[in-house]
Amino acid sequence: MASPEHPEGTKAGGRNTHLNKGPRERHTLPMTRATYYKVSIWIPLALPLAVAAVATAGLLPTALYPVGQFLIGGLPYYGLPYLALAIWASFWIKNKDESDIVIMAFRAPILMAGIFTACAMAVGVIVGQPGVFAAMSLLGIIASLLAGYAYVCLVMLARPRV
Repeated sequence: MASPEHPEGTKAGGRNTHLNKGPRERHTLPMTRATYYKVSIWIPLALPLAVAAVATAGLLPTALYPVGQFLIGGLPYYGLPYLALAIWASFWIKNKDESDIVIMAFRAPILMAGIFTACAMAVGVIVGQPGVFAAMSLLGIIASLLAGYAYVCLVMLARPRV
């Protein structure tokens, strides 16, 4: 939609900023912003692995041990379920508008909680201990939501400005 200030319907810089575009009118994000979101998907796996490497090398400051233990300790529980979500999101994000990506980012912790619960319950049924794994899934839901929204806030606050 054209405006007097921007006759072609774009802001300065030539980027289309309309959120209500039809499927043929969609434009991808500038490369730096799109790449930022694609990389951000992997932060919940990359950060604990990086902390584990630093801790293994003996370089993690003592004051950060509790944070490091939290990040590394949860990896065996949420690692594979989150890997599935990250792979799906990496394919989903292609050719999406920023508004779609931001909406999905705020939905992702809820999706992760559901995926974690399904995985925990499946393991509980397989090993014949569904009650124990149901309790574990409750803790996983809480951790998924808390850690998930912490990551989302980190990503949204650190994203590049246009």
